[in-house]
Amino acid sequence: MKIEYGVFPETKKPIRGMDTVWNAAMTAAGGRALALDCGVNDTAAALIAVTPVDSDVILNLSDAPAFTHHRGPGGALPTLRLACAGAPGCRVALSRVLWHPCDDNLERGDALTTDSVAVVKCGDTAWVYAEIAVSALPDGAPRNTRFAVEFFSGRMFEPERKTGEIALDLTVHPFALPEKRDFRFHLDIWQHNCAVARAHGVAPWSDAHFALLDKYVAALAALGQKCVTVVASDCPWSGQWCHYERRADADLYEYSCIAVTREEDGSFTYDFTAMQRYIDLCAAHGIADEITVFGLVNVWCDEAGGFGALAPDHPDGAKIRYRDAATGAYAYMTRAADIDAYVAALAGYFESTGQMPRVRLIADEPADVDRYSAALDRIAAVAPGFVLKSAVNHAEFIARFGDRTGVFVPNFESLCREWHTVARYMREMPEKRFLWYVCNQPPYPNTFLASPLIQTLALGVITAGLGLHGFLRWGFTVWCRDPLADNRYFNWPAGDLNFVYPGADGAPLLSLRYKALKRAVELAEMLSLYRARFGDDALAALTSRVLRFTDPAAIFPDPDSRTPAPADSLFSPDYSDYAALRRELLDALQ
Repeated sequence: MKIEYGVFPETKKPIRGMDTVWNAAMTAAGGRALALDCGVNDTAAALIAVTPVDSDVILNLSDAPAFTHHRGPGGALPTLRLACAGAPGCRVALSRVLWHPCDDNLERGDALTTDSVAVVKCGDTAWVYAEIAVSALPDGAPRNTRFAVEFFSGRMFEPERKTGEIALDLTVHPFALPEKRDFRFHLDIWQHNCAVARAHGVAPWSDAHFALLDKYVAALAALGQKCVTVVASDCPWSGQWCHYERRADADLYEYSCIAVTREEDGSFTYDFTAMQRYIDLCAAHGIADEITVFGLVNVWCDEAGGFGALAPDHPDGAKIRYRDAATGAYAYMTRAADIDAYVAALAGYFESTGQMPRVRLIADEPADVDRYSAALDRIAAVAPGFVLKSAVNHAEFIARFGDRTGVFVPNFESLCREWHTVARYMREMPEKRFLWYVCNQPPYPNTFLASPLIQTLALGVITAGLGLHGFLRWGFTVWCRDPLADNRYFNWPAGDLNFVYPGADGAPLLSLRYKALKRAVELAEMLSLYRARFGDDALAALTSRVLRFTDPAAIFPDPDSRTPAPADSLFSPDYSDYAALRRELLDALQ
C-alpha cells in the first residue's frame, strides 16, 4: 500500500478534489509535524489528510478489527489504521470528516462522524480531525509533549506494519480556561427542538425527545451557550418559507412547547410542564443566564403561504393552538383578548416561579416600524414585566427602539452602519446587553459551509475588539430531511441552518464549523479576561494582530450594497496570526 499524508492547522477547510494537497510544501520538512499550544481545560487540534495512491483502502480509526465486502484487483482491501496514544492529563480523539455538497456543487468537509471505519477510494483524500483535550497539568509548569499519530497497514489476518507518522508537538501552558458555564462571553444560539424530534422520529416533548435533547443541550453547553430558547406559539418563523422550497424536502416548522386547553366553561388553562422541563434541562448543563421567548412579538407572517395573522384585532401574528375540552378538537385563538390572556398567563408563571428576571421576549428582525411599535405597546399593557430583546437587520431600529430594548442584537451590517449610535448606547446604558449576529448575510465574515474556517475565529476577535457582550447565530439544528446527504436549502447559503447533524445514535454529530465556533468563543473569553487585567489600550494593541479595521462605520463603504469592504482589509486570513494571538493570551493570562 502506498499513501501520501500530511498535517494541517485546524482551520483548513477540506474541499473534495480541489485541493492540491501533495505539493512541494507538503513534502518539505514540517509537512508531517505541527506545533500546537493550549492551556489546561483546553484543547488543541489539527487536520490530517491521507490519500491512498495505488489501491482502495479500509480506513480504520479504532483498535477494533475492520473487514469489508469490498474487493480490489488483488482481493481483500488493505487496511490503514491510525492511532494516537494520550499522555497524563491528556486525551486524544480522532474523527473522520464527512463530505457535504455546497452551493457551488463542490463537496466540503464538515461533520465529524463517530463511525471509525470507511472505504477510501484510490486517489481520494480522507480527512481526520485530531483533537487533544488537556484536563490537567501535573507539575503546574509549561510542558512539551509529542503526540505521534501512527499509521499501520495490513490486510485481513496479516500482521500490521508501521507505514508513517504525524507528529503533534504540544506545549501546554499553565493558564486554565474557565468552565464554560462561568464564561463572561454571551453566546446565544437558537434551539429548534421540534427539528430534533423530527430528525430522530420521536414525538415532541416526549420522554424520548427529552433524552435526545439532553445530548444536544450538552453540545450547546460545551460551546459556552447562555440562552434557553422557548417557542411559545406555533410557526413563529413561518417555517422559514419551507412551503416554497422545491429543491429540498424540508420541514422547518417549529411548534409551541406550551399546551393550552379551552375548558368546557370557555376559560383557558395553560400547561407549562414541557417548557419548564426544558428550562431545567438546560440549567442542569449550565445554560441558565437567559430564557428567550419566541412567538409573541414580531411573528413572521406570510399571507400568501397561509401564515397570516389569525386575530384581526391583534397587532401581531401569534398562533396559539388549544384543545377544546368539550369537543376534543384543536383550534387556534382568533381573538386578541384570548392572546392577551395567554401572554399575561405566561408572564404570571415566570413571575410566580421567580424566573422573570432571566426572561427576554424576543423580536426577530422587525421590519415594519409602526406594527412593531404597536406590538410592543400591546405587550407592555398586558405583561409589563417582560424585558424585550431584539435581533434587527434594519439600522433605523437601533435609534428608534434602543430605549425600549433590554438586549440589543444588530446584524453585522446594521452594527457597522450605526456603530457610533451603538457605541453611545453602550456607554450610556451599561445595564443593557449588546450582541451581534450574522445569518445569510453578509458574505463574510460568516460560518457557511463555504466560508473559510478562519472567518469563524475572526468573529470571536471582532466581538472582543468592539467590546460587545457576545454573539448570536440563529441555526443549530435546522435541517432538511436528510441533512448528512444534503442540507442545502432554498436561498439560504449551505451551512446557514446548522452547526451539528443528527447522529444515528441519537447524539449530534459535531462539525468543523462547530469546533471553529468553540475556538472563537474561547478566544473572545480569553480576550475579555485580558482586557480586565491589562485595559482597553492593551487589548486594542493585541487584537491589531488580527483586526485590520479601525472604524466599524467604514466597513460597508457603499450605502446601496450589503457587501463589506474586502475581507483581507477587515481581518487577517492567516491562521498563524490567530495561533500567535492565542499563544500570547495563554502566556499573559497564566
